[in-house]
Amino acid sequence: MDEEGKRQRGSVYMNICYQIIDDIVKNKYSVGDLIPTQNELAEKFQVSRTTIREAVKELIRRNILRAVKGKGTFVVAKPGELARNSHTEGFSGAQFRNIGREVHSRVILIEEISADKKLSNKLVVPEKSSITHIRRIRYVDLIPLCVDDAYLVTGYLGGIDFSKEDLETGSLYKILEEKAGICFRYVEEKYRAVSCSKEFASYLGISPNEPVLGIEMISCDEFGKPVEYCENYERSDLFYTVIQFRKTAQKKIRKNIYDKILGAFLGAASGDALGAPEKEDVSGMDHAERYIKIFTEYAEKDNEGDSGLKAGCVTEAFSLAYFLALEMVKWSGGISEGGVRNVFLKWAEYLNYLEFADQEIKDMVKAWKNDFREQDIRIKGSSNKAAMMIFPIGLANEGNCLKAIQDAVDFTMHICTSGSSAAAAAAVAAAAARAMEPETVLDDVLEAGGQEVNTKGCGAPTRPHLNTGIVRLRGGGSVEKRIRLAIDIGRRGGSPEEIMEELRDLIGTGYAATESIPCAFGILAACPDDLMQAIKMGISICNETSVITSVVGALGGCLYGSKKMPKEWLEVINGVNNFDLEWVTRSVSAEYYEEER
Repeated sequence: MDEEGKRQRGSVYMNICYQIIDDIVKNKYSVGDLIPTQNELAEKFQVSRTTIREAVKELIRRNILRAVKGKGTFVVAKPGELARNSHTEGFSGAQFRNIGREVHSRVILIEEISADKKLSNKLVVPEKSSITHIRRIRYVDLIPLCVDDAYLVTGYLGGIDFSKEDLETGSLYKILEEKAGICFRYVEEKYRAVSCSKEFASYLGISPNEPVLGIEMISCDEFGKPVEYCENYERSDLFYTVIQFRKTAQKKIRKNIYDKILGAFLGAASGDALGAPEKEDVSGMDHAERYIKIFTEYAEKDNEGDSGLKAGCVTEAFSLAYFLALEMVKWSGGISEGGVRNVFLKWAEYLNYLEFADQEIKDMVKAWKNDFREQDIRIKGSSNKAAMMIFPIGLANEGNCLKAIQDAVDFTMHICTSGSSAAAAAAVAAAAARAMEPETVLDDVLEAGGQEVNTKGCGAPTRPHLNTGIVRLRGGGSVEKRIRLAIDIGRRGGSPEEIMEELRDLIGTGYAATESIPCAFGILAACPDDLMQAIKMGISICNETSVITSVVGALGGCLYGSKKMPKEWLEVINGVNNFDLEWVTRSVSAEYYEEER
């Protein structure tokens, strides 16, 4: 019988191998120590000398022990520590520098494959998407430590030819950063003990079915987009993994600020996801509870709404706001065309978002990708696209409605041509800025959204009049008058069905900025101190339900805080969309509201 067959069959002596290794790890035996004789070990483990002889022979083969004729058997190596203290740097020599060991890799294969169902779920891309598969064996000194199977979304890699890159001594993550601008911010790792396959055992020089540490990793960029899925199999005889955590200094943020910002993000995302299924043929609120139940229980069933979107999946109504918030924390010189452009181009890298986006957004992204700067690629006519995504600008301007309005107008005029589009965005931003104040109430938020925005004539906006706090825009309808009318309708009272019918008849629920945005304010006015009722009305009002309910959720969530919504919603939104709402909340809070300790 060959050596591999003996090791595979000899589970008793392999168990003894691991017990001796464990004694070395626990410093019962140090490097240079003489281990007990075979007779003493046979007595200790209650096995035959033949079994002990096989165990010692295996440890000698693995360069842990060395036999010296006439003297005995000595410990020559202690299993090394694989320290994991930086999950976003990947496997590198830095993990072994403290014990002076050399780390390198051997590339086994580089290939392009199609995403199966598993990779589609892990990387959040459609099935059959192009995936780059890189398999390497990692070595410490000359000892194989692990097999590393990396799967990367080819479309995100900027055309890197990995066959020409140094993947043996260099870092894959550094290559991705330098060649594709990918910086990993978040890594999810799952650990479990598994039996090593025959193929991988041959790479590692161990026995088939021997226990190894299996690690699944999903690495996401700074926008939360999964770029790499990796399966890593580490041998457990010569190395053990040490996970290190270091407490970092926390920036001090007022508690109510954090909760308001998280409430805005959670409310907007949940409102968008709940409003996304098409409901134009449904009237009343009877179905609202059903949609909320499907949304909350997404993990139990792979539910889809009428539109084909998975339950819990957001549309451009919130996803663009998410990317706007992430870009805002980088802006130092205010709003610029380049900054606005980056929001849309980074957003468009998510392969699923463009599939469900309106054609005008697709056309705008396509033009920006091709650098058609000489063309006016902005959205024509009255559009709710800017207003649906603008609330993060209000979150950054607590109580400063004038600044929020001007920033919203500056942003909007890079993507829309009409004054009504800018006026609607200004209303949402001003209301969000007012909602950020600690003692504000619903009437204050509604008043901020309905303040005068003059839209006579045509052309670009002028600067704000500082003595009045009014931004004067030219072009479009009177958005603020329609907002005030919608608020009056909401305040009149009546059943939700009666209020929704009047909003549909007198305001409208369509795509135009003069309809869907005022309608959202009317719903908020109809539901004082009841965010869940407002969300249900948004779901039920028909037509632009995704935008309407997202704006309702953003302003109501900011005003009332995240605790007014079911705690499961946060898990749903993050899980389905690969978002990290808590992290983006901390980032925005730290950028705009950090206090000295």
